[in-house]
Amino acid sequence: MLQKRTFIALAFLAVVGAATAYKLTRPDPHVRDAKSRPTPGVPAIVAAELDELELAESSKPTVRLKKEGSEWKLVEPVVDRADQKAVEAALKTLAKLKWKDVVAEQASSYEKLQVKDDQVLRVVPKKAGSAVATLLIGKTGRVRVGEDPRVWEVMDLTRYSLAREVKMWRDREILRVE
Repeated sequence: MLQKRTFIALAFLAVVGAATAYKLTRPDPHVRDAKSRPTPGVPAIVAAELDELELAESSKPTVRLKKEGSEWKLVEPVVDRADQKAVEAALKTLAKLKWKDVVAEQASSYEKLQVKDDQVLRVVPKKAGSAVATLLIGKTGRVRVGEDPRVWEVMDLTRYSLAREVKMWRDREILRVE
C-alpha cells in the first residue's frame, strides 16, 4: 500500500505538471502579435508613383524635387537637373521603410529621442501633387508622422540618403565620355 507521503508527492507532482502545461500553452500577454500592433496610418510609399519630394531641415534651405517626364529636377532653392542616383536612393529608402513599434507617446519624450521640431528632417513625398505623408525623421532614425505625438521605431531607414546638402542633390556631371 502507498503511504500518505507518497500521495502528497504525487498530488504535488500533478499540480506542478498542470501549472507547467498551462504556462507553456497560453500566449504571452507581454508580446504583441503583428495584428494587434498599432500602425501610423501611413499608406505604403511606392517609389514609382511619387512625382515630388520635399525635404526640409531647420537650419538648411528646403529642397524640393519634382519629376518632369522620366527625369527628376531640383526646383527649390535653385532650378537645375537633379542627381538621378541620389533621388533614386532617397525614393528607395522611403519605399523600404517598415514600421516597428511606438517608442514614445508624448511630446515630453522628443528631446530624449532627438525628434524635436528643430532636430528633425521633414520629408513630404507627394503623389499627383498631394502629400502621401509627412515624416519627421529624427537624428537617431526614429520617426514622427505629421501632427501625431507618437514616435515610431522603424526599420530600413537610412537618414543620410535623405539629409543632403543642396549641392549634393544637383547633377554634378560635367562631361560624359562613352
